[in-house]
Amino acid sequence: MKTFVAIAVVALIAGTFALTIDQKKKAEGYAAECVKTSGVPPETAAKLKGGDFAGADDKTKCFAKCFLEKAGFMTDKGEIDEKTVIEKLSVDHDRAKVEGLVKKCNHKEANPCETAFKAYQCIYAAKGAAVAPPNLEDVGKIVNGETYALECLIESGLKLDSLASLSTSDLDTAGSKIKCLVKCFFVKTGFMAEDGKLQQEVITEQLSKFMPRERIETLVKNCNFQEPDACETAYKVTECYFQNKAGLF
Repeated sequence: MKTFVAIAVVALIAGTFALTIDQKKKAEGYAAECVKTSGVPPETAAKLKGGDFAGADDKTKCFAKCFLEKAGFMTDKGEIDEKTVIEKLSVDHDRAKVEGLVKKCNHKEANPCETAFKAYQCIYAAKGAAVAPPNLEDVGKIVNGETYALECLIESGLKLDSLASLSTSDLDTAGSKIKCLVKCFFVKTGFMAEDGKLQQEVITEQLSKFMPRERIETLVKNCNFQEPDACETAYKVTECYFQNKAGLF
């Protein structure tokens, strides 16, 4: 079972293009890097993934350019690389439809950032209704879950490739960074206070929105660990949920 953060981050941005699993892993790495270089807030990147293009400023549009460049969809001259886009998106989609979509969405705008943003917007509009949203394993149901997951990944300094390959069974060999990434997510969601104390009521209220409350209360009671180290606490609680097949994260 994948860690909750890996699931959330891998689904971000890449879901718009309905990429393969391997492409999604790479895409999320690109998204995290582009958040840093463009200066766009992580929550804005999360909004783009969901198709919220309202109020897009220059930073947001240049985030799109950065992402498309790293994915190989845009050349260093600021032009959409139609051949690469078609090859990558045709892996598990009808090539003729992909070719039509690329032709429809490839228009040169006033600058590369605008070109990238318009192309992304066009692709989303054309495919959004036909492609089911990515499975976030309930992270997306937690308030701001996707945004917090991305923020914690960036703050941790971890590489997506190493994170996305983790399973619960090998979390204990991953070191303190992984465990503290989990703690970061817990703190941002309100599941844990800054002093490392679990907030049982918050956890119960949040998770009861999409799972039976009685089941959540039992899991919270059974998994109420309090270790000397807050990162260890967050890790053990998450591991306990997985072992009980909670499916919460």
